[in-house]
Amino acid sequence: MNSGPNASASIVEIILAIFFVALVFGVFLFAFATPVAAFFSTISERWPEYPLKRKVQLISWAVGTVLVVSILLWISAMPLPEA
Repeated sequence: MNSGPNASASIVEIILAIFFVALVFGVFLFAFATPVAAFFSTISERWPEYPLKRKVQLISWAVGTVLVVSILLWISAMPLPEA
């Protein structure tokens, strides 16, 4: 397969490239989305049965998780300091 700005790729190569990019993107998307969806589905089904203390604990855990992930994403987006 030719590469570069002046490459001439066949239509089959282009279709395969698009397919594999979509496949990899889909795998990563579902790898993260499936556990999150299962967690929220379980919590929503059991929510009426939980006592107030457990509800507060779950909400604080979710807020803490979102906060930690947000801070880690923010830190990872910062440029590296120059030595």
